[in-house]
Amino acid sequence: MSKFCTKCGEDDWVPNGSSRSGTPMSRCRVCRDKYQKENKVSSLVRVLRTYNITEDSYIHLLEKANHSCMICLVPEERLSRGLVVDHDHDTGKVRGVLCDKCNLGIGHLNDDKELVNKAYHYLNDTGG
Repeated sequence: MSKFCTKCGEDDWVPNGSSRSGTPMSRCRVCRDKYQKENKVSSLVRVLRTYNITEDSYIHLLEKANHSCMICLVPEERLSRGLVVDHDHDTGKVRGVLCDKCNLGIGHLNDDKELVNKAYHYLNDTGG
C-alpha cells in the first residue's frame, strides 16, 4: 500500500499505527517523530508557565518522585500520558507529580483530606 505523507509529500508512509478514529496515520515516521518531539517541548513549556515553576523545579519534582506517580508508584514510562503536575487549587502550590488516575481521583474528591480518609476507611471496611 502506498500513501503520501500529508506533511512532506514523501511516499515513505508506513502504516504502523492508527488514530483514535481507527484511520491510518497520515504522516510518515520522520514527520510524526518530529511533530511529537516538538509537541513534547511545547507541552513542557506550557506546564512550566501554568504552574509558574522553573525547569529545574520540574526536574526536581520528577527526581523526588523517582519518575513515578507519588501515590500509586507506577513508573512514568508505563503511563501512556506520562505524569501530571498536581497542585492545590486554592493556593496554586505545586504538591508533586501524579498519574492521571490518581490526580483525577483526589480531584473528584475535591482534594478534601476528610473525604479521601473516608474513602480509605470505606474500602477497608467493605473489603475493597
